Amino acid sequence: MELTFNTLKERRPMSLQTLADHIGIVESHDRPDIITNLSDLKMNDDLNIVVPSEGNYALTPWSRRQIANLLGFKFDKWFENADNAEKAFELNRRFNRATGQIKLRTTDMTDANADGTLKAFVSPTYSAVSDSMLSNLILHSVQQNDCQIPVIRANFTDKTLSYAIRIGDPYESLSSSAVGTIWGGILIQNSGVGYASLSISLHLMRLVCTNGMTAPVAGATLLRRRHSGRPEADLWNQISHVLSAVPEKLGYAVHALRESQNKKVANAQAAIEAIIKQAYMPSKLVEPLMLAYNKEPYETAFAVAQAVTDFETHEQLGLSPEDRKQLEDAAAEYIANAA
Repeated sequence: MELTFNTLKERRPMSLQTLADHIGIVESHDRPDIITNLSDLKMNDDLNIVVPSEGNYALTPWSRRQIANLLGFKFDKWFENADNAEKAFELNRRFNRATGQIKLRTTDMTDANADGTLKAFVSPTYSAVSDSMLSNLILHSVQQNDCQIPVIRANFTDKTLSYAIRIGDPYESLSSSAVGTIWGGILIQNSGVGYASLSISLHLMRLVCTNGMTAPVAGATLLRRRHSGRPEADLWNQISHVLSAVPEKLGYAVHALRESQNKKVANAQAAIEAIIKQAYMPSKLVEPLMLAYNKEPYETAFAVAQAVTDFETHEQLGLSPEDRKQLEDAAAEYIANAA
């Protein structure tokens, strides 16, 4: 299921409670994890994975990539002119020769002609943090009285679930600042399919343009947790602890962002190239991000960060939420270093 929601851009408010309820509904469709021999799996002519005694499951783009890596081939390169029967035959030859066990993460939600969707192939020791449990832990850690926690944006993809929430009052615009009003909060990214660890980071959002950015301060990543062992153990205490320092750190971050307006930049293209490299993104992004930079009125570090995190440019380029987060992290590091 792919879903992108920007409450500021679309002018449709959403509370963390509403989002947590939706996450719970989606997660209720998950089936128990299956540990099986890789050699016991088969692919049918619909290109679904047949799991013994369980049924056949459609692949997502992410799980398709995972199985290609596991079996050592590339779908598009090797099977460009093959029909489905030929593809299934070749993959089943590889399944038959495969060794070892694998854990399958599945859901009964699917748009395909299948019994469900195979979300991920992960190691037998993989242990995911529940998105539903996590969202409710954060809700109860942050919420005070009956005040609703505003969601700034939320993204469901085949690789991650991420959402940003506002904490505290907005930082109102200063007359001498072009930054404008800022919403401060946290960005949560979790992946139950082996793409990334759980992370909680400080996050800023400019209301005038809805550009988001990881907070440009040291220690912006408040928590990171791998999906192994008992990843949910003591999570309540850790979340409560790290969130207690959020208001103070957000104040420092807003100050650093405003100060970046005073940092002149001699070579904006070189700065953008370095940020893109830091984010592990392709160099073809330099040209469109430079176009965004050229719209900025001043040649400053703030303008560079604005261009790199420009929401409209990201939309035009079709960047994924995962790509956007990498650029936001790199832009924040750039601002922090400039300070």
